[in-house]
Amino acid sequence: MDGVRAQGGRLEVLARLFARVEELPPDRQLLLLKQLLGERITTRLFQLILELPGEEQQRLLEQWAAPREADELATTLTLDEDAAPIRRIPRSSCRLRAICVVEATTFDGVVTDISPTGMYIQSARSPAPETPIRVSVRLPGMDRAMIVSGTIQRSETTGFAVRLSGLPPEHEQAILRFIDEAP
Repeated sequence: MDGVRAQGGRLEVLARLFARVEELPPDRQLLLLKQLLGERITTRLFQLILELPGEEQQRLLEQWAAPREADELATTLTLDEDAAPIRRIPRSSCRLRAICVVEATTFDGVVTDISPTGMYIQSARSPAPETPIRVSVRLPGMDRAMIVSGTIQRSETTGFAVRLSGLPPEHEQAILRFIDEAP
């Protein structure tokens, strides 16, 4: 009887985990996948490529062989011509203290993901989408914090996503250096 109860409890946990994964936005799903795979990312990529039909393997190879602009930040890979492309912008998982200002209210948060175009901030507060925000965050190796501006793109119970705007070139370069040096 205890074995049946344990199995039922395990299935309930799995169902809740699956529901949470489905609720995650695609960029957070990719971060979770990276965390779960750890050092096995290359092996899993090989397996997925082997499972692709030959024509999709060829299309993928052709996309990678196409010339790219050296300064292009965003790249797009599409395996299915009818499907929406997956956009990939250089980003890094992190844990950086953030001081946020929204509508004259200041509160703390933790930047858990950063790119030159945005960041995700864990916080007990969840400002409404389209709300302007200013964030002070210091990257490792910087003498002082950067103050960046943006707009809330989405809010969740655990935090919110910010799309950065008007990022000075020196801040963009600092973020890109941080991403390049991330483990």
